Amino acid sequence: MGTGTGIEGIGRVGRTLTLLNCMLVSAASGRAEQPDAAQSGTTTNAGLEEMVVTARRMKRPITDSFASVTVIDSEDILRSNAGSVPGVLSDCEGVYVEDSSGVGTSSKVNLRGFTTAMSGHHLVLVDGVPQNSVSDKLVDWNLIPLSNIDRIEIVRGPLSTLYGENAMSGVINIITKRRAAEPETMFRTSYGSFDTLRWRIHTGRPAGAADYLVSLGQTTTDGYRDHADAEYRDISGRMGLELGDASRLSAWVQYSRVERGSHPWALSEQQLIGDRNQARPGTENDSGESDKVSAGMMYDKEVNDAFSLQVTAHVRNEDGESFYTAGQTEATTAEILHGETLGGLNVACTFEPQLFGKQNTVVAGLDLEQGTYDYDKFSAPSRRRGGSLADYEAVRDRIGVYVEDEVAVGDSLRVLMGGRHSRLEYDFDDDLSAASNRDRTLSDESFRIGADYAYRGADPAGAAQGEGVLFGHVSQAFRSPTLGQMFTYQSANPDLAPETAVNYEVGLRDGIGEAVDFRLGLYWMEVEDEIAYDYASSMYANYGETSHRGVEVGAETRSKEGFRCFVNYTYTEARNESGRNEGKDLAHVPRHMGNVGIGYERGSSWGSTLSARLVGSSYLDSANSSTLSGYQTVNIEGWYAIGRFRIFAEIGNLLDEEYATYGFVSSGANYYSPAPGTTFTAGISGTF
Repeated sequence: MGTGTGIEGIGRVGRTLTLLNCMLVSAASGRAEQPDAAQSGTTTNAGLEEMVVTARRMKRPITDSFASVTVIDSEDILRSNAGSVPGVLSDCEGVYVEDSSGVGTSSKVNLRGFTTAMSGHHLVLVDGVPQNSVSDKLVDWNLIPLSNIDRIEIVRGPLSTLYGENAMSGVINIITKRRAAEPETMFRTSYGSFDTLRWRIHTGRPAGAADYLVSLGQTTTDGYRDHADAEYRDISGRMGLELGDASRLSAWVQYSRVERGSHPWALSEQQLIGDRNQARPGTENDSGESDKVSAGMMYDKEVNDAFSLQVTAHVRNEDGESFYTAGQTEATTAEILHGETLGGLNVACTFEPQLFGKQNTVVAGLDLEQGTYDYDKFSAPSRRRGGSLADYEAVRDRIGVYVEDEVAVGDSLRVLMGGRHSRLEYDFDDDLSAASNRDRTLSDESFRIGADYAYRGADPAGAAQGEGVLFGHVSQAFRSPTLGQMFTYQSANPDLAPETAVNYEVGLRDGIGEAVDFRLGLYWMEVEDEIAYDYASSMYANYGETSHRGVEVGAETRSKEGFRCFVNYTYTEARNESGRNEGKDLAHVPRHMGNVGIGYERGSSWGSTLSARLVGSSYLDSANSSTLSGYQTVNIEGWYAIGRFRIFAEIGNLLDEEYATYGFVSSGANYYSPAPGTTFTAGISGTF
């Protein structure tokens, strides 16, 4: 944690980057920047031509990202027939999805071996708007409609330099649909197991210099666990205006609402044997609802060939009410009201100066953000509001200043260096206990230094030989404690220090021929001041060090005849390096995961994919006393086109595997959240 003021911290980062930049530029010996395939007419592997924005906070070819990146486009989402964003993410290397509800209403995503039990270590963005909760940094994936997504960019590894304190294990950037080149209307509807009905329609068109897109949809389901019914609704709109001076103004708004039954909770082994569909007794009294409104405006300006500016303002508001029964009777029911508002302003600029005839690409910016969280809890026997049990408000202000510089060194080598200063201020007010009021200020500096080497360039003649790039970087990251860990949980500790990490990583991305995309990443992250619950003091504490090491490898190939094959594998070793559980694995982190599949598409007429997911065992607790068994699931899906319509169907968990993605140990007994067996979905979509 930084000890100087914000201005001093910014000055230290700036002086360090200036010195590094001068040293590298003076040593540069002659690499001209390679032109993008789209500009030069080069034909390379389709995946390698893809542009991404998350890894550098600017549009760059995926091979120039200096990081391990996966891009999921709209066709991949349609092909998967998944019902939620976590369902799509689980097909990627380095990503583990668990669900404590067993019905998809409490999904959590794990990157790079960080347990998802209480808080997230990765940042989730939707069109640049942060989605992590102000209170606990978790994401309510139910409020992010899958069918309105154009692409998802997953960048694994620390990106605190560019995005701040939430991006310790990576960034998941969700980009929603934009207007089509021509007027277009699309609908999609499906029906499946557990009386699950989904529908969506969106329409958009250009109108001179302006354009718009409107989308709305709904999902209703009974859920496969008792009392787990849910309904999700959303509507969104986006408008854009091309201005006459090489600039664009765009604005968007989205409203989502969730109404759900109970959280069915985990079951004992004996309960699983009796009935996997049952819920914990008492949950029949529970229910919840949440509303989210998200809006933003972005201004893009290309000042000249070497300088561009982007200004984004955004606001997100979430409000919810739920009833929770702690015991097994209505007498123990409580009512919880929560609301949070997050507003921010981001100013980013890209500068591409020619220094000594060589290319520099500088990204710099300022992030301002304020988050407010309100929480009220009442006793509510028989769902009738009683006395107040909790009433507090927390405000978090955040400021970040960053800069990254990419320098060409020679014909095939690029070097990246960057730094960020962050400052966070907290103000916690407890209306029931003034003695609990607290103020807290945290600050930190992060850096990233890396390089990529193009050991084989794309063939300008269009031969079947794609680009091969080797990358490596060292990066520092930090993550602040959650509001709950510092202030609001009964086990809170206002003196918690931020978690800090140093990550070492190497990898490559290679287009082996026109149609093959091969990815490999190896990393080693050391985390200090890891936060966990300390049973000796009955509060959260910085208990020591952990290490996260892993290998992520994936390959995908497509043939001209329409065949597609993919395979990926993830090895993760996440261990305690000090403290009571030194040498033991972190809970809920499987060491082995993999996906494999084969598909065929006959032009635009029909297609089918058979895939399998394999997840190894993990531990239910930090003491490694109990194990969550591994599992294997097989899915098959297909589609058939009739004119403008497409009929599709999917069978999930084809072999009816009995498994759970989450569990825990309580009073010496194991509890599990069972996943559904074989499921069926069928539907139709059309475009006009």
